[in-house]
Formats: sequence, structure tokens, C-alpha cells
Amino acid sequence: MGHHNSHVGIPKTLLNSYSDSHPLYVGDLNRNKIYLSTPDKIGIIKDYYNDEVEQMLSNNLETGLGSLIKTIKGMKKYSDIAKYLNKNHTIIEEFVKIQLQRSKKSLDSFNENSLTSKVYGELSHSDYLEMVFKVDNINMLSMIGGNLFARVCVANEKHCFVTNSLGFYFIPNVETKSIISIVIPYESKKAIYIERFREDEKPASHYYVPDSHILYLNKLCYSFDKNVGNGLLVSTERSELEILMSNNKK
Repeated sequence: MGHHNSHVGIPKTLLNSYSDSHPLYVGDLNRNKIYLSTPDKIGIIKDYYNDEVEQMLSNNLETGLGSLIKTIKGMKKYSDIAKYLNKNHTIIEEFVKIQLQRSKKSLDSFNENSLTSKVYGELSHSDYLEMVFKVDNINMLSMIGGNLFARVCVANEKHCFVTNSLGFYFIPNVETKSIISIVIPYESKKAIYIERFREDEKPASHYYVPDSHILYLNKLCYSFDKNVGNGLLVSTERSELEILMSNNKK
């Protein structure tokens, strides 16, 4: 086995895009601490995944995701970005599927509740992901329901998008216990936004999002990682993390 630094959660590809050469601040939710870091150091554990899983992540996730991000960042028209995103749902589907299972909480839940772990013992995260890669019929986007439409959300005022240890989060409908949309920040001021296609209206290629809604989305990002992720928030602005972590102390 070769030695390598494993990004346990959010891929370096996405961190590089989100950073866009800016410094990154990390909010450690477990220690309630904020520190400065770089894309190649965030969420790193040495030799956490084995060689086979590192290669699977590269082939099944990083390559397609990197190509998608590079393409949309090179486009000037939001209409072109929306058209491209909606022709490449499968890349986003694979990203959400794999990233959700890169959470240590997903692994812990599987080991605690599955028959497999009771018979064969607890799986390592590498064993668990190898099993996930073999399952082809999981489409996490289907949880939204109906036909889907992807577009870009643009933060056009002071505040910026915060991302987390998994690189995405859900917007829930608490009353119906369903998912309204999925948000994937790929720059501090831009995020991919996926929701149900509305047959009764022509979908806009992008949304401009005011500060009041950015603050709301960032709270959802925080809550999602607190409940589902590995306990990290990432932002290009320290102040964004300070707002979330000071407001959400127990």
C-alpha cells in the first residue's frame, strides 16, 4: 500500500474551485475552533482510504466532477451553464451519492445497524465505499422527486456561500419531511442549485440571492454538516464562520 493523504470528505477538486486562490478558513464544529488552511490540507487523514478506494474516488468522482466544474467556470452565460448542468445530471448524482457515504456518520450508522457488520464485523471506510461503488441503482437526486432542473445561484451582495465537509447540503421541507433542493457551492459566490422542474413556468437559468437568503442557506449548510457530515465548515471569509458558530453554540 502506498502512503497518501486522504481527503476524507469534500474532494480537493471542489475545494480548489471554491477557494479560487483565496485563503480558506475552516470551522471545526467538534472543537468550536476556526483556523486558516489550504485545499490540500482540509479534512486530511493519512492513509485513511486504501489504494483501491483512492483510485475509485479518482475515477468515479474527481475526474467527472473536475471536468464539470472546469467547464462551467469557463462559461460566461448562465443560460449555457444551466444547459450544460442539465445534460450532466449523472455526474451530480454520482457526486451526491458518494459524498453522502464519505461521512463518518454514514459508516457508523451502517456498522451499528446492518446485518453485514453483525455477521462479518465492522467495516472500514474503505470497505464500505467499495461496497457503495458496486451499487449502480442509487440516485440521491430522486429524493427531490419529479423532473429536475439545475441552475446557478449567485450571491450578489456582501455575504458568501459557506460549504461543508461533504461539499453539498439539502434544503428540507420540514412539514412533509422531504427534500426541496440540493445546493453545491463551487465558488464563494456561486452554487449549483438543483430542484424540481416546474411544468407551469419557464425555469430561470440562475438566481441572484440576497444576503438574507444566503444567511439562511448557510445555516442549513451548518445544520446538515452537524447532523450528517464530518464536523467541518469552510469559507473564504472568517466572519461567515463566526456568525454560524457563535449563533449555534450549545
